[in-house]
Amino acid sequence: MIAKLREVKETAANEPLALELSSRKAPMINEYADRRLLQQPDPSDRRLRNRLIVANVVAWIMIITLIRLIFF
Repeated sequence: MIAKLREVKETAANEPLALELSSRKAPMINEYADRRLLQQPDPSDRRLRNRLIVANVVAWIMIITLIRLIFF
């Protein structure tokens, strides 16, 4: 199937609509971004995440070591 393409020269008529939509969304995006900047992450959450990552790494090393001991 061959589609015929034609050039559209009516972009000026669509620009105000695009600007209007982006200007309506801008305050909501700014409010969300400002709120995220004000909220500082809890250090205990970071510590817990780091401990979970370390525990996961240790568990995988133990699993790999056990598999090598059993099969090789």
